[in-house]
Amino acid sequence: MAIFEVGKGYEFITLDVYEGNYHGISTTNTVAEIEGPLIKLDDGTIINIQAPTFEGVVDTAQRKQYADETRTAISTHDGDF
Repeated sequence: MAIFEVGKGYEFITLDVYEGNYHGISTTNTVAEIEGPLIKLDDGTIINIQAPTFEGVVDTAQRKQYADETRTAISTHDGDF
């Protein structure tokens, strides 16, 4: 099973160093090409998923589905937490 699929949207989380501190950067984009550990996005950005600055990825379709299910569960809940 492949981790990434060409044509599918993901949120990529990478690290950047600014003024001596690490900061997370989130980029949401669609995968255009995959070549080994290099993922080319449809805007031309290339992300090396083996680089130490690569933190993670979230499937945007799954995130939306989870958010929709959570909203539905909360809206139909009777208030007993």
